[in-house]
Amino acid sequence: KLRIQTQPIEYLWIMKMAMLDTYFQDGDVLTTLRKKYAHPIEEHENFSIASRLACHCGCGVFIITSDGYIVFQNRFSSSNNRVSFFPGKISYTVSGSYLSDSGTIFDFMNDKIDRELGNIIQDLYLWELGYEYEYLHYQFSFFSFCDETKEEFIECTRPRSGQAQSFCCYDLRDEIAIANVMEIEKWESSAWAVLANALMSNQFCRLLSKKCGIQFDRKSFINRFRASHR
Repeated sequence: KLRIQTQPIEYLWIMKMAMLDTYFQDGDVLTTLRKKYAHPIEEHENFSIASRLACHCGCGVFIITSDGYIVFQNRFSSSNNRVSFFPGKISYTVSGSYLSDSGTIFDFMNDKIDRELGNIIQDLYLWELGYEYEYLHYQFSFFSFCDETKEEFIECTRPRSGQAQSFCCYDLRDEIAIANVMEIEKWESSAWAVLANALMSNQFCRLLSKKCGIQFDRKSFINRFRASHR
């Protein structure tokens, strides 16, 4: 049975999260306190985690422009002046730590987009709830469509507060270019997994056709993607 308990995040708790996920050399192994002392344990059919250490609950959304470009975020490569997960990674357009006292996850994500990008979204679609084994990290993943074209998005949007250093846009008509981007190692794992799953989905293709009038070449993407991950 899946059970998720959330609680308000305090500054001290955030600092503990940063400490738990800071890498250090333990003999011949590069590890973190979380990996060393709180890694999930599987015994037969039982699955357990250390309840004394907090799990992190996050949200992320990919934005798709009206002319069919998907927007990625390039995160800051240094987290010296910010508490940030996965610095230097390619990730969702917008993401953040969900606070249990900030309404529903939809409220939180809409507010986050509004703060960082402005009021540009059309619809917000919850795509997946995932669990990241390595970081004890629950992730709610969304897609959203905006009225702006790629050029309008670039013109009106600049990284504000948050984790985005810059944004990059990829044409969903060019499935080979998207597949090539997916080969790059510098991805936040949950964002990579959600996007890979979506681009192989009939449901996503239907949604893209309805919202943007684009016929994504799903088969070509799958063939290229699988060829590069054998």
